[in-house]
Amino acid sequence: MPARKPPLLEVHIKRKQFEPFRPVLQEVAFSIPPRSFTTLLGPTGCGKSTLLRAISGLDVAYDGVVRLQGDSVRAPTQACGIMFQEHRLLPWLTVADNVLFGAEQKTTAIANELLQLLGLEGWENAFPRQLSGGMAQRVAMARALVNLPDLLLLDEPFASLDFLTRHRLHDYLLGLVGEKNTTTLMVTHDVEEAVYLSDRILVMGPKPASIVQTHDVSLPRPRNRADPAFLALVAKIAAGMKRALGGQ
Repeated sequence: MPARKPPLLEVHIKRKQFEPFRPVLQEVAFSIPPRSFTTLLGPTGCGKSTLLRAISGLDVAYDGVVRLQGDSVRAPTQACGIMFQEHRLLPWLTVADNVLFGAEQKTTAIANELLQLLGLEGWENAFPRQLSGGMAQRVAMARALVNLPDLLLLDEPFASLDFLTRHRLHDYLLGLVGEKNTTTLMVTHDVEEAVYLSDRILVMGPKPASIVQTHDVSLPRPRNRADPAFLALVAKIAAGMKRALGGQ
């Protein structure tokens, strides 16, 4: 039997607290294998984004450890890209310059490839004010991936988009992370979105939050949102969340 590959990401946060308030996270422990898509699913305000900031190295004020490829994460690293709910593009930079902003190396060829894959070819010299919301999110996606990170973190990146744009970006994202073999960890409170994108779903409970349920998603890809098996899994996870959250 071949040896199991070590996890790409290991998380064990014993306690995260914003003084003088009650703890936000408590005994949050999980690991993520390479080249997988995992989603943190939970109600608004349960601490999902706080957990993502700890994993990214943007917040190290907690009791516990986060390891990326075996190394403790104590600061942001080029091995981890992050995409927020707001696109956060710099309005005075062009699309191409926004993608390359903060890149470790000015990898123009990779930036151009990402823009082409995301359907933005020909928009390289446009400014954010000239883009639709969906286009701006695609630029933000390219910026998060331009350094070819080992781990991509997504903090509810599609929450503000309309139904059709959100679904299109789901497919763009799956194509990109598959092309680049990128391991992805996404935060959402949308059960259908989690089932459509994920290999595994981790459900977070109320504060102080921990992982209360784990669901492996074995549905074949590409997934059909109208498939009875898809709808049944969405309903099962939603019902399980409601029970776990005490009927909230």
